[in-house]
Amino acid sequence: MAEIFLSDDLNDSDRFEELESIREKLIAAGADVNPIEGKNLGASVASVFVPKNFAPLWAEKVSENDVLQVTKQSSIFIGLLMDFQSPGEIEDCNKITKSFCDAMLEGEKAGRGKIVCRILYDMFKMAFPVKSKAMYLIYCTWLQCASRKNSIYLLELEGSKIERFLEKWAKDWNITELEIRVLRREYQACLHRLGRYQNAASAMEDLLNSYSDADITGEEARADARLCILQSICTEGEYRFDHLREIDAIQAHKGTSVYEFLEIFITGDLAAFEKFVEGSDISEFALDEEKLNTLRRKMRLLTLVGLCKSNPDTTYKAIQDKLGLDEDGVEDLAVRAFQLKLLRGRLDQGNERLSTTYSIQREFGRAEWEDLAEKLSSWQNNLENVRLSIEEVQNLELAA
Repeated sequence: MAEIFLSDDLNDSDRFEELESIREKLIAAGADVNPIEGKNLGASVASVFVPKNFAPLWAEKVSENDVLQVTKQSSIFIGLLMDFQSPGEIEDCNKITKSFCDAMLEGEKAGRGKIVCRILYDMFKMAFPVKSKAMYLIYCTWLQCASRKNSIYLLELEGSKIERFLEKWAKDWNITELEIRVLRREYQACLHRLGRYQNAASAMEDLLNSYSDADITGEEARADARLCILQSICTEGEYRFDHLREIDAIQAHKGTSVYEFLEIFITGDLAAFEKFVEGSDISEFALDEEKLNTLRRKMRLLTLVGLCKSNPDTTYKAIQDKLGLDEDGVEDLAVRAFQLKLLRGRLDQGNERLSTTYSIQREFGRAEWEDLAEKLSSWQNNLENVRLSIEEVQNLELAA
């Protein structure tokens, strides 16, 4: 690729020449790109920078180096060589950037994710017009492309930074609530793909809480709430779900099968799970047999937690009757619950009992808050008595 020299002296003739160079490289890769006609640079760029013209680049026969060089030259052309100033030119910037980003997304799907993420990462650092939506479009596309295998070039993923991005972009571009939710949704999906499940859960809750009262019953909110429920219960290591009830968009699902499924993981047991699976069209949840077995194992653990919560000194027989396990199965399940810190205690193998001193609280409601308040009040009173006793001893010593 010819070296690109950035200069304030670049004119449209220089830019047309660079555009023709990109066009020729796309044609060499196998694209059928129309000749550049007319003197409108924005229209000419828009005619070249379309996904179908980049599609041949994604073929396996094209080397990674060639793909990198053409996409890099194209991104530099958009981000550094174009001079977007007037409202019309800024609109051209948005359209051209969107079209190029769509091409990059197709490249990621075709297996060129590492190159695409690098290009989008570099573009995000370029200086686009303040009033254009280029940065927003690039970031949303990068979020769609980033994954564990493409994570060498990571843009900012800290939640507080995202909020500052949104605040700035909403002010500069007047982006709509719908566009903000699109970014939040892509951000959450990206975190989930990267295996950052706790952060993804928080991001999903932020997305759901962004819906207004008028919007929470709409199809968009319902789809997000449904995904939130299914992702939460399927997330490895997650065993508490009662907090999801507090989200209005999820409350709007009350009475639906997915909400009933959530309730089983909050208050139900293995028998309720099996009854639901047998009597429901589970295919609507897109849960294959492997995921169902994973959820079944999770439900066994939660059922054991429920038994130990009701009776901290539970017999093996009670667990066997409830879960259909043999003695070895009971002990293996208890050990797993100890490892996951769902329970604390010990196995009394001689007496065939599971003695526990702690079990997680699956549901924390009004009764639990009142119990906690009572305990805190008791502790406060005890501390006050200790303080008074210390003062009394000190006074006696002084008197002596």
